[in-house]
Amino acid sequence: MGAGGGHLRGDDPQAPEVSDMRGDDHSETGMGHGAGRDPAWRREMRRCTKCRQMDPPLIHYDPEGGWAHPLFHEEGNTDAEVLFIVEAPNYADTYDPTKQRLTVRPDTDPSGRFFDHILRHVLGLKPEDVYVTNAVLCLPRKRKGRYYVLPALVQACSENLRRILVEVDPKVVVTQGRKALHAIKNIERHRLEFKEAVAKPHEWFGRILFPVYHTSALARVTRSARQQEEDYAKLRELLQELGCFVRPLPAT
Repeated sequence: MGAGGGHLRGDDPQAPEVSDMRGDDHSETGMGHGAGRDPAWRREMRRCTKCRQMDPPLIHYDPEGGWAHPLFHEEGNTDAEVLFIVEAPNYADTYDPTKQRLTVRPDTDPSGRFFDHILRHVLGLKPEDVYVTNAVLCLPRKRKGRYYVLPALVQACSENLRRILVEVDPKVVVTQGRKALHAIKNIERHRLEFKEAVAKPHEWFGRILFPVYHTSALARVTRSARQQEEDYAKLRELLQELGCFVRPLPAT
């Protein structure tokens, strides 16, 4: 998955109730009509240059490719009932001329392959049924050989993330990884600790928050692929309880 770098509901708690202010525009072909649109809010964010103007700049500059720029899940559903938040874009999505967007497909990297498997075979969703974003929209500045996501960058991009949440207006927000869960504190404070919060529904920002581990190979060392599949099976149950659109699971 073209995003940088995480779920079991407890046996006791009941899923919080959510009021649905939108019509149920589900169909056999997908969720709503927001897939593939390029709304005005996204066009406005593409023009953002705030972080490159800071001293030092918070985002990456490549001598050949120029400044990093905001990346979006272009094929995603901007009316999605489920929104995934990861951490930060990667270099390939930022500078590969065939991409230039947040890619959610199996041929991107091991994380993308596993996430695609989770979406289709555990949740019963396709990439165009959901919306995926990063906590920061641009590739962070490279420091000591790595693209560290500094707190200042997370803070600077928090208004963009808030706007995405408001505009997409999902019923369920799924944060992938510890850093994504921490980043959303800039939108509305929470006291959740990652390990205790994983795979359980929580009320947050007028919707349901469901933290999970990142789908990267590294995260699967801590929480195995089998465990993550079990986590996402719990998420599918929650989506069904809330009346969200899910597809029948493919035959195994």
